[in-house]
Amino acid sequence: MESKRQLQVASQIQRIVGEILQQDARMLLEGAFVTVSGVKVTPDLLTARVFVSVLQPEKTEVVVNNLNANIGSIRRIVGNKMRNKVRRIPELSFLKDASLDEVYKIEALLNDSEPVDSDSEE
Repeated sequence: MESKRQLQVASQIQRIVGEILQQDARMLLEGAFVTVSGVKVTPDLLTARVFVSVLQPEKTEVVVNNLNANIGSIRRIVGNKMRNKVRRIPELSFLKDASLDEVYKIEALLNDSEPVDSDSEE
């Protein structure tokens, strides 16, 4: 279970990274719509895993690679905005959020299934 402090730091990082993606890092997103779906911070607050969802699934890998390639500048911006809130800025890593893929799979299964005809049961 995450501590209250972990949840606070994760929430701040999620908000700040979301702002960065909307304002400063648009060129890294390859024109894709990207959201920060969650952040997990280790108990020592030194590492944060940032989970991103990409609306265009074919661009997910490229976007995540671009974000990880520019992690230093993103971390610097996060550090400037969190300067007085934590002693050390966590090391960031961007990961693909697989929950959106699961939604697409379930949706495809539901669309492929045959509709049940209630009249045929009588």
